[in-house]
Amino acid sequence: MRLFEDLNAHYADQKDRLVHIEGVVAWSMKLAQHWGCDVEAMRLAAYLHDLTKPLPTPWHETLIGTHQKEALKVFPVFAYHGLSAALYAKHEYGIQDETILSAVTYHTTGRIGMNRFEKILMFADKTEPSRPYPEAEILRRQALENIDDAFVAMLIELKAYDQRLGRPINDLTIQTYRHYIPKRSLNEST
Repeated sequence: MRLFEDLNAHYADQKDRLVHIEGVVAWSMKLAQHWGCDVEAMRLAAYLHDLTKPLPTPWHETLIGTHQKEALKVFPVFAYHGLSAALYAKHEYGIQDETILSAVTYHTTGRIGMNRFEKILMFADKTEPSRPYPEAEILRRQALENIDDAFVAMLIELKAYDQRLGRPINDLTIQTYRHYIPKRSLNEST
């Protein structure tokens, strides 16, 4: 598999972003070990999660359109990289493990009914050690005590962040928020 060659090629002009990827790898593997998930599968998923992120939108649209055309209507453009990375992993590297592919696909938006593996990858992406926001350290400590509660707390922070920036929240993420965030914590604007 040429994963590391592809990562280095895709990030040739953005080597600093590899720090984030390595942070996700280390943090997600620690959480996987702590919570009894397959550590090597998590390592692979973490390296894959942003594999295609720097590639241009038409590249993502072509790959997704070739393999899952309907997904172009479901996924927001900013989240194409999760699905395209999973499709690339499946069709270029021959990875068939649906747990890995699903975690990579939904690491940005989340989805209803996420398993622990998927939650850990999404959580690690949002809270890895190079993330500068102050709540990240609190969330990291909480994750070692109760990953499900930490995941919900991370979603609440993510929702508040999106609202502060005035970013529109896509349907997949709205469904994720509604599924996981307790109603008392959820502003009904979503």
